[in-house]
Amino acid sequence: MSLWAAVERKSGRAVALAGLQWEEIDGRRELDLGCVVADHARRRRFATEASAAVVAAAFAAGFDRITAMTGLDNAAFFVRRPGARGTHAAPRASAAGEEPPVSRS
Repeated sequence: MSLWAAVERKSGRAVALAGLQWEEIDGRRELDLGCVVADHARRRRFATEASAAVVAAAFAAGFDRITAMTGLDNAAFFVRRPGARGTHAAPRASAAGEEPPVSRS
């Protein structure tokens, strides 16, 4: 899937990008969600909205599992699909935290 832009209505400017790509994670090929937000637009739900749209499209297209990794300081903003379940992976030996993969129930 390609990157999707989140556009600020007031300015008409793209302030976030979200998308999926295949990654090798713990020896498995996983469809992984990535999102980046402009500094001035953080903490305004752009990442949540863009990520939710990408995740919904992926599940609608028939994918059963999507992973996403984030720092522990950002975990509270992680998108959860209604009816989805998280499974915790083993912690990585790094300063960044890891969020659980999201799968269909």
